[in-house]
Amino acid sequence: MGVAASMETLKQWLLAALGRKPTLDEFSQLENFLQSEQSIGAGQVDARADMIHVVMNMKEFIFIH
Repeated sequence: MGVAASMETLKQWLLAALGRKPTLDEFSQLENFLQSEQSIGAGQVDARADMIHVVMNMKEFIFIH
């Protein structure tokens, strides 16, 4: 999956998880998180799983769901 497709997938996942589009700041932070995870050797699947845990622990997610 290319970088552009991966970023579109991230946007769609955040829309589904939060019920709204991510802010530019949120998107940038999660994009940086995924890149840093992959740079330290985490595979793409592991990095995404870690990102899902981050989003699921956001107060907004907890109170919505």
